[in-house]
Amino acid sequence: MFDKDKTCYYNFQKYKVNDVSTIEEFCNKYYKPDRFKTRGQEYMDCVIKSDYKDMENYGYVIISHHDSITGEVVAFYGNEIAQNDEYKYTLLSTGESSKKYGKCEVCGEHVSEVFLQSETKHYKFEHDGQIYEGWTHNKCNSYFGHKECLLSKRR
Repeated sequence: MFDKDKTCYYNFQKYKVNDVSTIEEFCNKYYKPDRFKTRGQEYMDCVIKSDYKDMENYGYVIISHHDSITGEVVAFYGNEIAQNDEYKYTLLSTGESSKKYGKCEVCGEHVSEVFLQSETKHYKFEHDGQIYEGWTHNKCNSYFGHKECLLSKRR
């Protein structure tokens, strides 16, 4: 059972894997073949696209214990870099170029290796004598593009 005082972002960190660097690698390594690879390229592309959206929205992706080759939940957080006490960034290579993901959202140029950067902001507040804190994507930015361009957009 999850601790209701923590967000899922923190609760799933105990399942974090560090031996892959892209969502594609994560899916190829940790999904059971009959839940991913043997369903065809169109299905795989759909799962990967959905996972990129989850990474952008939540800062992590998971594979359930039913679908994981390990028989346990596995979570991928990308390459996290804490910028300061207020903002945290996840920087993740897509392993693809602009041909698949479009031009850099910062400079508008072609990208040979597209990265996704998601920003989260720390929050802390008190309500009815209880302190709540965690990380949110509210009023934060996410961009696809050159690694250098994305790094320049950090606060």
